[in-house]
Amino acid sequence: MGYPKFDLAPEPRLHPLIEDGRPIVLYNPHVSPHLSSWYAAGRQVLDWFVEHDDHHLIFAPHVMLFERPFVFSIDRLRVDRARRIDERYLRAPNIHIDLGGHACTDMTYTNAADIYLGDASSQVYEFLLRPRPCVFLNAHKALWQGDPNFAHWRAGPVIEDAAALGPALAAARAEHRSHYAAVQRELFDYSFHLTDEPSSVRAARAVARFAGLPDRAASGPEAVPTPAPAFAAGA
Repeated sequence: MGYPKFDLAPEPRLHPLIEDGRPIVLYNPHVSPHLSSWYAAGRQVLDWFVEHDDHHLIFAPHVMLFERPFVFSIDRLRVDRARRIDERYLRAPNIHIDLGGHACTDMTYTNAADIYLGDASSQVYEFLLRPRPCVFLNAHKALWQGDPNFAHWRAGPVIEDAAALGPALAAARAEHRSHYAAVQRELFDYSFHLTDEPSSVRAARAVARFAGLPDRAASGPEAVPTPAPAFAAGA
């Protein structure tokens, strides 16, 4: 199926990172302690960008990462803490931090970034709407090759230490067309089947068919009557 979110053009949102020729990297770590790169290597990532102001960084993690004092993994029992963001990162002029604003989820950042840096978040597939360089941080040294849960790691270089970030970012950009762009298109097309018809309309058709309603688009605007509400207001 399609993806209705792609039908919506996000409203422009202002943030301190201006387009001045420096590449904009989106760091988007997952929330789960057994999957996320944040707990083991996230601060080293931020340190790297503090020390390398020839890059911009948007730090927009999973919106639940900093919501609770402790974060649990249920499927593989583990607990960890995201802890606080140090002042030196908040003051860095080349770093924009957003821990849960609207722009984290409406594709503002995935559309704005030149490079995606992540781990296990499915948000990478929103980024791949337009194939661009990616880097993945395997902080847990997972045996990922051949594992379908990590299929998206085929879309760019995979590193195990933030110290390798500089060469990985350079390689992701230099080898994007020759090594990764075709893989990214393959992954995207496997996940989403987009057509000229908006995904939201296709979804509405599917719901109408499931409910046994006429096809409104085929039969005219009056074909599907407005159903009565299933519940009283306030119920």
